Amino acid sequence: MRIFPLQVILLLNILWGEPLYSQKSQVRSELQLKAAFLLKTLRYVTWPADSVKADSTPTTLVIVGNRKYLPVIRKLAVSLYGPDSINVKFCRDLEEIEGADIIFLSKGEGPTTQMVVRRFYGKPVLIVSEKAWDIRYGVHLAFFWQWDYLCILANPRAFRRSHLKVSSRLLRLAVIWEK
Repeated sequence: MRIFPLQVILLLNILWGEPLYSQKSQVRSELQLKAAFLLKTLRYVTWPADSVKADSTPTTLVIVGNRKYLPVIRKLAVSLYGPDSINVKFCRDLEEIEGADIIFLSKGEGPTTQMVVRRFYGKPVLIVSEKAWDIRYGVHLAFFWQWDYLCILANPRAFRRSHLKVSSRLLRLAVIWEK
């Protein structure tokens, strides 16, 4: 499934809930769009009642790979969910990822996707990647730009394995990967 540039704007308007153009008609940066998609997907994922995420403690989002996402995601998390709702941190070491509710695998250095998926196999942790090929290793969602297209891949098997429920509204926007 290919989503064309105009559809990207409409899709992210739906997910974001606000216009993607500022009053000066400037398009938000790619980092901001990816951060918005990542944070907006939280509204479409439900954690099991017995998980740590299900209580009122702040959500822990761990960025693995590239530090450039940290300030962008932090700023957007505060504007979308408030100052104490999401704890965003950057990690390069697999041990530092423990306690995460969401893991964002960005392009860069750090543990491999296979190591992260193996470590959190069957646990209620949402793993999202910006690399398409990571979907085959068991991440829940992968989103990436290819040419001028936003591609979103979803792995329902990974959601079932980790006991996370994903809204059909989000799945309708994605290409389903089940192998």
